[in-house]
Amino acid sequence: MKQHRLDAAPAAECVQLHMQDAEVFYYPRLFHTAEANRLFETLMAETEWREEVIKIYGKPIPLPRLTAWCGDPGKVYTYSGIRLTASPWTDALKEIKTRIEKVTAATFNSVLLNRYRDGR
Repeated sequence: MKQHRLDAAPAAECVQLHMQDAEVFYYPRLFHTAEANRLFETLMAETEWREEVIKIYGKPIPLPRLTAWCGDPGKVYTYSGIRLTASPWTDALKEIKTRIEKVTAATFNSVLLNRYRDGR
């Protein structure tokens, strides 16, 4: 394990995952288990999930996941002909965002949440 940032807290120990065509850093202890469980339950309960539909050969097909696009005012995300305008950051997302920004030295303006119908 190594620190991605020298001034990060000990909980921010980082593991670099070696993947083809990607640079991935994993912080296995960024959140304590109880904290992660609380945030997960809050996101599941308070997120305004959307059911998106795409057309394949003219037939509407529900995506296998529910989505939520949250972020700074005016942020827009488009994929597969679907245009999403960001909902405001929730308190739980702000808490997660702040913690991640501290260890990555990056600033994030939006996030796409996916909730797969089969629970994966």
